[in-house]
Amino acid sequence: MKNIYRFNFFILFISVVFFFPAVTFAAENPFPSLSAAAAILMDQDTGTVLYSLNPDKKLPMASTTKVMTAVIALEEGKDKFGDRVVVSKKAGETEGSSYLREGETVLFGDLFKAALIVSSNEAAVAMAEYLCGSEDKFVELMNKRALELGMTNTHYVNSHGLYDENHYSSARDLVVLGRYVYQNCSLITETAYMGYPEAVVIKAEPRGEVTLKNKNKMLSIKIPGVPDAKGIGLKTGYVQKAGRCLISAAERDGLRLIAVVLGSTPEYFNESADILSYGFRNSYVVAADNTDIAGAKISIKNGKTDLLVGVDKTLYVPKELASKDEKIIVRYEGKTPSAPILKGDVLPGDIVLLKGDDVLSRRSAVALSSVEVSYVKLWGKIVVAASLALVILIIGVRVYATTAKSTGKRRSSVEKES
Repeated sequence: MKNIYRFNFFILFISVVFFFPAVTFAAENPFPSLSAAAAILMDQDTGTVLYSLNPDKKLPMASTTKVMTAVIALEEGKDKFGDRVVVSKKAGETEGSSYLREGETVLFGDLFKAALIVSSNEAAVAMAEYLCGSEDKFVELMNKRALELGMTNTHYVNSHGLYDENHYSSARDLVVLGRYVYQNCSLITETAYMGYPEAVVIKAEPRGEVTLKNKNKMLSIKIPGVPDAKGIGLKTGYVQKAGRCLISAAERDGLRLIAVVLGSTPEYFNESADILSYGFRNSYVVAADNTDIAGAKISIKNGKTDLLVGVDKTLYVPKELASKDEKIIVRYEGKTPSAPILKGDVLPGDIVLLKGDDVLSRRSAVALSSVEVSYVKLWGKIVVAASLALVILIIGVRVYATTAKSTGKRRSSVEKES
């Protein structure tokens, strides 16, 4: 019996020595291992990088290229979405997806949809040629815009993303682009979300209807450990020499994170979900209804009391920023509201999170309390206004009387001389 106890103790000892450290390491290092050649995770509001793996390595980016194609198409052709475009021979023969054919007429807006929803290479070329006369000139705009956005490790040679050794980007550059799109180009993010789960139909004359079915699994994938998070896009990419590429995003109660993986395997959706999960589980939260926050109480016009202001969704700040010595300040910026105000009313201003001079987050402000009209203040203002008006009237009358008297004297003088 003693031998059995000794044996059990030995097994327990071995388990503690060899397995417990591994469990402890996993708890301290919750980020998953990746097959991707490069990856990055960014908080959209603050631009804080929450994780990175070879973020500045230049790599082929496949069809994530079409995010920049869509940016140029939107910014340079925003008034052309109703134009009818004829698919050229070059566009129709572009290697890759074959949704559209040479000679077909398609609305520019439908080309935009095809490029983002089903990654149509011929749609990307057709838009480029229509806007700039040639794809090469369109690519010049892509490279110029990349530099303007600070994408210093990016160079485009085409509008679709087929492999070329001189066509490359980096995880950091693509997350910067993704952040710009989510903050400024709602038509792109809305279009990239279309075609799932119901397909979108466009017309290619004279052939007829063309069905666009979105296969981006980030639109339905579950974020591990964060059941209330929702995947919202953005763009997939694949060519053999580039591997699996993805610019993805997910949001949870007002917090939006953006992830990029380049040179990954068929597990790229799951890897992206794991990255996003890491970000959500390692965020620092500032409660929107915390009335002790500096700047959360403001005075309002004609109100009996001050007003508590906040936002309708929780504000998040990454731990990295929250752990620094400088305090985070929450401030109301905008027009001063007037009573009466009901709890939940949207106010004519924003709630801004500041770290020094840096704006971390900005949200529409809402009333966290109700404020009634102070008739004492109101009548006081009316009395002051009436008194001021009376003074102005009296001064005006006196000035008029003095002027009239002077005019009368001058007339009398003139009559005597005559």
